[in-house]
Amino acid sequence: MIDLFFGEYLSRRIERWVRAGRRVEARPAADGLGFILEHGPRVRAFWGITAAVFGAFLALGLWAHRTQAIGSFWFMIGYVAMFGGAFVLSASMLLAVMLTWVRVDHRGVAEPRLGGGQIEIGWPEVAEVRFSALWESFLIRARDGRTLRISAHLDGLGRLREALQRHAAMVAPPAVLVLLPSLPSDAS
Repeated sequence: MIDLFFGEYLSRRIERWVRAGRRVEARPAADGLGFILEHGPRVRAFWGITAAVFGAFLALGLWAHRTQAIGSFWFMIGYVAMFGGAFVLSASMLLAVMLTWVRVDHRGVAEPRLGGGQIEIGWPEVAEVRFSALWESFLIRARDGRTLRISAHLDGLGRLREALQRHAAMVAPPAVLVLLPSLPSDAS
């Protein structure tokens, strides 16, 4: 029971630390015509530290097994499965955080894809904008069914909200805007 409370406490502290480091403004685009939403340095630091810690535990366990400090084969299999899985998960989250960014400008919203190319939804194509509390992200749906999911953990969300309210409300027929009221327009 104490471990449960300690985990909750630590989790809330980390979340507050990350939120306190979130930048209010989005980074201006290189061409000056829009802005870029991206994960801040504290989110990157958190996942980098997490991947490093789990990687170190994995390496330490493999070294201990190699030097026969840990002799049981089945214990080592469990150890590698547990810390190896946690390392792969945290390293993939670090990679996702480093490579995720969204461009918002006068044409619309665009997000690059890992395999190349990008998903772009122009303002006239926007049919619906919702905030999903389950996924903690904005869901922008185009009239043809394409969907763009923008994480609520990116820096500069106030600028995104302003752009959505300004551009998506002007399309004909008007896009349905359902945004979470508690998301601030000036601060994240």
